[in-house]
Amino acid sequence: MKTLSATLAALSLAVAAGSAMAAPVALSFQQTDADGYAADLFSGAPGEFSDIHNFVLSGNVWLSGEIKAVIVDAGPEATTPYLDIQQAYLKSVTSGQRIDLVQTVGFDWAHGFSGTEVWTLSPVLLTAGEWTLYVSGVGINDKGADGYDATFNTVAGELPEPAALALVATALAALALSRRRRGA
Repeated sequence: MKTLSATLAALSLAVAAGSAMAAPVALSFQQTDADGYAADLFSGAPGEFSDIHNFVLSGNVWLSGEIKAVIVDAGPEATTPYLDIQQAYLKSVTSGQRIDLVQTVGFDWAHGFSGTEVWTLSPVLLTAGEWTLYVSGVGINDKGADGYDATFNTVAGELPEPAALALVATALAALALSRRRRGA
C-alpha cells in the first residue's frame, strides 16, 4: 500500500509540474488613425506613419502574433483598408536584437488603392526585458482613418520553467525510490 501511495504522489507531482508554466503573455496594440485624414488620394500624397509600442517581459517567453490592417471609420460600403504597412519588427532595448515580422497577406499597391495586409511573427523566444514594436507605412484614405490591430500571445506548449523541471525531477526520484524499496 505504501508503494502505491508513493507512486501516486510521484505521478501527481509530475502532472503538476507539467502544467506549471510561466504566466501567459497577451499583448495588444492598436492604431486607429494611421493617416488622420491627411492623405489626398487624388494627388497621391499619402499620410506617413511610424509607430512605436513599448512593452516589458518579466521572463523569457515564446511569442507569436500578427498585425492586421483594419478599417476604422469608413461607411458600410468600405470593404478593405487604405493602409500600406511597409515595415514591422520587434527590437530588444537591452540587447538590440531585431526580429522582423513577415508580410503573409499582401496587396499590390501599384494596381489599386485598398487592400488587406497581415504581418506575422512566427513563434520566437524573446528574452526578459524591455522590447519595442515598430510599425511604419502609409495611409492613403482621404475619406477617413484606417489603422491596424496587433496581437501577440504566448505560444502553446512552451518549455516549463526551472521550478517545473525541479518538480518533475522530484517526482521521478520519488518514483525510483518507491520502486527500489519495493524490490528490497
